[in-house]
Amino acid sequence: MDSVVYFARIEGIARDAVEFGKLSLKILDDVVLANKAYLDLILSDTFAHKTYYMGLVDENNRVNFYDGTLRVVDPEGKEFLKFAPSEYLEHIGEHVEPWTYLKFPFLKQKGWQGFTDGADSGLYRATPLARLNALPYATLCIRCQREAEREAGSSRADVDWGRLLDVSSQDVDLSINDIELDVS
Repeated sequence: MDSVVYFARIEGIARDAVEFGKLSLKILDDVVLANKAYLDLILSDTFAHKTYYMGLVDENNRVNFYDGTLRVVDPEGKEFLKFAPSEYLEHIGEHVEPWTYLKFPFLKQKGWQGFTDGADSGLYRATPLARLNALPYATLCIRCQREAEREAGSSRADVDWGRLLDVSSQDVDLSINDIELDVS
């Protein structure tokens, strides 16, 4: 397949995916979030699962994605456990159910309590939101950090913010031609 045709096809698929995403969000807003009964149901305890949260942090409990310590907080946000990644198997167990190939990780200190939630459960999450929940606080967004540095000065003034992509919340029209792809 000719690379021009290939790129055009990828671009068409990407545009369709973006349009589908926009339509899905519009339906969510118009049908689900605009309906108080649906909203009450979604926000009810039926769909809330209170678990422990795990995230990688540095020595100051700031988010870290590559090095650091695993910090686990309880469902209320209180630090429960902190350990080095090399100690993972000492603190995390895996439960297997006969009806799936998935393994369900749990905190060994709490033990496997089944699919329950709350402080007595050993279940934890390590999703992007869970990693934020594992932090005692979060730093500012890029734009806010830049403004704070301009206004008050900062010990982090040596950060090269120009290397970061800081886009507005408005749609960005990005072409497949703007992305370098190796299709060889």
